Amino acid sequence: MAVLIANIDTTGKAISAVEMKKKSEAERDGLRGHLLCPDSNCGAPAYYVRPSRNARHGHFGSRQHDPDCTMRTTDDQDITLGQLREERKVVEDCDLVSIRFDRPTVWTHARKAKGKLPAATVGSSHSRTPGGVSANSRATMGLRRLLAHMAKGSGLGDPGPTIELSDKTKGSANDVIREAKDIAGATPSGRLLVWGSVHSAQIKGSALWINAGGIGSGFPSIRADASLAAVIVDREGLAVISDLRGMWFICEAYPSPKLTGGATLPVSDAAFIAFLPANAT
Repeated sequence: MAVLIANIDTTGKAISAVEMKKKSEAERDGLRGHLLCPDSNCGAPAYYVRPSRNARHGHFGSRQHDPDCTMRTTDDQDITLGQLREERKVVEDCDLVSIRFDRPTVWTHARKAKGKLPAATVGSSHSRTPGGVSANSRATMGLRRLLAHMAKGSGLGDPGPTIELSDKTKGSANDVIREAKDIAGATPSGRLLVWGSVHSAQIKGSALWINAGGIGSGFPSIRADASLAAVIVDREGLAVISDLRGMWFICEAYPSPKLTGGATLPVSDAAFIAFLPANAT
């Protein structure tokens, strides 16, 4: 979609994601906070998400669409407990759940019966082959939606389905999805999805730190380039990065040791971090 520019000398002009991509970093920074949904009955603040190495295309988004906005998609809608319960039923029968980082709340499910082409569903339908048994079933789940399952729902089961990460690493949900408090004081090996509650978020020098616990707690901390703070503030509709405090987070990272104990979770792209308000649970 295209968005509208507001409150500067080009007010009212529409700009596409393709045009935005061609602009310099300084020009894009100048438009931050001046982008609006083009629906005249909505006009919600919008933000631009840059292309990334994981093949995500540059695009616009908004977390504050009017409920009746024509630009609102299923990716912007609230994830209800009912949806999570239905999805978990599907996930329990899945051979593989691939995590998507370009569409944070997407949910799709496909199953392939013997001798038949895959049949795909989008939404919360529980797809099964004749006789009630699913075969070669696969789901795709956005990172923010996964966080909703962990923080708002009841997880993905025990031991859970096989999860596929961005680098095609695969492992059971219990092995690759870890709550921050469960790895306090440790530095697990391998690429993981780590979730928990934000204790604090701040910029120190050239780094953004999002901490799951206080100093000395041993809880892990996300470390990213300080430039990602502005991207996250815009995307989540915050005033300042410290407003992340109390929100739920999930990130994909390869943990490394932290000098103060516990693990550092290095993240290079905001697409690999998702958040939910604390009241989402």
